[in-house]
Amino acid sequence: MERLAHGPGVREQRDIRLHGVDELASAIRAATDIAPDEPVLLLSFGHELYELNSAGAILWDALRSPRSIPELEELLSTFFGIPADQAANDAAAFVTALCAVGLLATLSS
Repeated sequence: MERLAHGPGVREQRDIRLHGVDELASAIRAATDIAPDEPVLLLSFGHELYELNSAGAILWDALRSPRSIPELEELLSTFFGIPADQAANDAAAFVTALCAVGLLATLSS
């Protein structure tokens, strides 16, 4: 099964968590004033900055360890309480965009 992880050129860097020391998912869940498309996480790669909204940030955080696309879809659906087809579209768009710029890599198992 094909799995995804942070791309090989992405260096590990300290991140600044929302609301101090909370885990990213807890911080997003607790934040009531964040609009769905509002950037909550910035990634630096190849002299470019990439903004991720809350869904992208949740997926990025989950990809600290390899995950399959169906796992990402399920995560979005469960976390945000959205229909499976919407979660599938959102996960696919996230994976496609980040693979295109080298932020995600496909692993074979």
